[in-house]
Amino acid sequence: MDNPRGRSTSEAIEPENLEIELTDSMEYGNYGHCPNCSIPRGDGPYYSNLFYRYDLYGIRPTSIYDWYYGHHPWGWLADWPGIIGQIPAPPAVCSGFYYTVRPKETLWDLSRRFGVSLTAFMAANPQITDPNIIYAGQIICVPFPPAPRSCQGFLYTIRSGESLFTIARHFGVSMTALLRANPQIVNPNIIYPGQVICIPYPRPPAVCRGFLYTVMDGDTIARIGRRFGVRPGDILRANPQIVNPDIIFPGQTICIPFPPPPDCRDGFLYTIQRGDSLFSIARKYNITLDNLLAANPQIVSPDIIFVGQVICIPQLTAVEEFEAAEIE
Repeated sequence: MDNPRGRSTSEAIEPENLEIELTDSMEYGNYGHCPNCSIPRGDGPYYSNLFYRYDLYGIRPTSIYDWYYGHHPWGWLADWPGIIGQIPAPPAVCSGFYYTVRPKETLWDLSRRFGVSLTAFMAANPQITDPNIIYAGQIICVPFPPAPRSCQGFLYTIRSGESLFTIARHFGVSMTALLRANPQIVNPNIIYPGQVICIPYPRPPAVCRGFLYTVMDGDTIARIGRRFGVRPGDILRANPQIVNPDIIFPGQTICIPFPPPPDCRDGFLYTIQRGDSLFSIARKYNITLDNLLAANPQIVSPDIIFVGQVICIPQLTAVEEFEAAEIE
């Protein structure tokens, strides 16, 4: 059958304004299955601004609908036999969001568009018994793409108004790294509030002139610096992957750099060995601990030195050697 008024729009359809033409015979006036719907009397046929077509499955609508009436998504037309009543209702619970099918769309189209597998679509919509049969105007559940099983970082629930770009900028992660950690995201421009994604830890630098450290709960760059006797600025310079110094994560690996050795013209450089302490080094080279610390202003705490760290062993003057000998 044809609709002389053309395809419908998504505007609301009021029962009292509905005019309909069916090839089936019907009585004018009140329709038996819709006692509250008054169809105006007249001589000619009545037209609907809904467009229907016949196929193997009976009469089904092919236009776009964005209207609701009562608790049923199809409103008062749901009682009409063979037309709207055959369209299955959406699931009561949807771990994602509801979507109204548009003309000519298929589950395969929606699967590619939203990055959800057909299996996931069918599991979220048990009312769909045949994946090849969905109707324009039908409401279905589009499940959120599942978060990756393995996440070298932490899981994050997207909030309203966020985009992948703003999330990447907030956590100091590149878009490339964020997409690599979330292969379930087919289109980087399509994410949804409530969707769970993986925020990967920024990778530590390839070269670390110090040692690698795993951030713990409660850590900040300043606290880590105090713990290891390293200035926060030196830590940040050794970790260019840290975009925001206020944002680090438990489990993240960063580089703790050795404090750089000072100018050691009046002495020689020494690499700390396992078991060394500043006291044992001072005694080994017959200098005082104060002299050793004075030659190494980069050492914030005399109790914190690292294997592999380079320090300066100062050469004492004759007077200083004599004073050191007297002290011993």
